[in-house]
Amino acid sequence: MTNAGDQVPAVVELNHGFFKVFSDSYFRTSEPPDEKPVLCASLGEQEVVLSVDGIIRELELAEGDPLRVMLTAICASLKFVGVLRPGDEIPAEVRTGDASWEAGTDHLEMARQRLTMQLATWVSGHETMITSAVELQQLFDDPSTKQKISDAFKEAATRLGLPDEEAVANLVESFAEELSYVEALRERYAGIAGQFEKIQVLRKHYRDQNSIIDEIDPVIRLMKKPVADFQTNFDLIDAQTGEIMTVLSKLDVQRQYVRNLRDDLYVRFEAWQPIVDQWQGVDPLDTQNFNVSNALRELYRFLAQRYMEPDKWVLMTSLKEPDGKELRYGGVMTW
Repeated sequence: MTNAGDQVPAVVELNHGFFKVFSDSYFRTSEPPDEKPVLCASLGEQEVVLSVDGIIRELELAEGDPLRVMLTAICASLKFVGVLRPGDEIPAEVRTGDASWEAGTDHLEMARQRLTMQLATWVSGHETMITSAVELQQLFDDPSTKQKISDAFKEAATRLGLPDEEAVANLVESFAEELSYVEALRERYAGIAGQFEKIQVLRKHYRDQNSIIDEIDPVIRLMKKPVADFQTNFDLIDAQTGEIMTVLSKLDVQRQYVRNLRDDLYVRFEAWQPIVDQWQGVDPLDTQNFNVSNALRELYRFLAQRYMEPDKWVLMTSLKEPDGKELRYGGVMTW
């Protein structure tokens, strides 16, 4: 990220003479697991790939140098876009902290209802966080809830030193907009968790087919980590926003906290999306039109690149002992 006080550029501009010798230049990240920002370009008939960190070192760009600020912004941007070329816009996440993607109106409504019900339960002395859309809607449909909400907003205005209920409502709306992205991401996480459940069902379905089990078990073992990590992130967000008066009294701090986790989850979910799409609609009990073996191997490669130490890769294709006997999972080949 750029340093505080640096003016983040709006678009990619490379005016330094170093870049004039190249043609067809663009920035991307290297392959997993490194995923470092690199400059790809043509130099005559030769294709070159240069580390952005290396360019900064070779040009001896000092902190605050406009080109270093530009390259730093480009590096930060590559978390959110696959490729950046001269003239492309720097993503909003890097320029302003806003999201460059949209949450749905249903996500905004759920976030608004959640915060409102936190206030309504806070005023009764038993603050409760509700993340179920069905349960929230049932509470809002209860006629007695409206009076509780009105009382809560009045009390919150007094506690926060605000002029009226409308001022409290504005704070709630402002933070609901931030949380709407969390709700959208929570929905995307449900797709990953659902995929994990499908693979576990697959294991039960194919429990008598050793060749498939040998491919499923490493996937399950690797997938446990990201699924648990994602859930931990949502738990952290819920815990951080679980005391509504703290949230409303320190809105800027809370907003930044949510945005940081929002961006981290969004980037990781974007990488997962092609995998989730591939498994979308797959019935683990009826896979006649789905190549289970190929899909598992693709998923394993994806997981191993991101969640396995380099010296612990498991060779999933035709594992054999020297005498030709097939290896079961647990007798793994590593390098």
